[in-house]
Amino acid sequence: MTAVLEARAVTRRHGTLEVLAGVSLAIAAGEWVSLVGPSGCGKTTLLQVLGLFDRPTSGQVLLDGDDGWSRGAGWRARARLGCLGFVFQNGNCSAT
Repeated sequence: MTAVLEARAVTRRHGTLEVLAGVSLAIAAGEWVSLVGPSGCGKTTLLQVLGLFDRPTSGQVLLDGDDGWSRGAGWRARARLGCLGFVFQNGNCSAT
């Protein structure tokens, strides 16, 4: 299995609160993954880190073997546009 998206020992802190502690996972092309857990357990934080929106405090997020945070903002934006997709729970729209 070749990972398309990989997290290696990812930690994310908000101030003194450690939300993610050494999370590692590998997702292959075509694989479906679900994050399940109680409110406040770090699911959204993990998705924001995997989606290259938020930089991990430590660890690496690799997209096709490239460390997303060693690249520039333009590379991350193109990666989100062409390689990553999200379905938000509430639709994330502001209909008037």
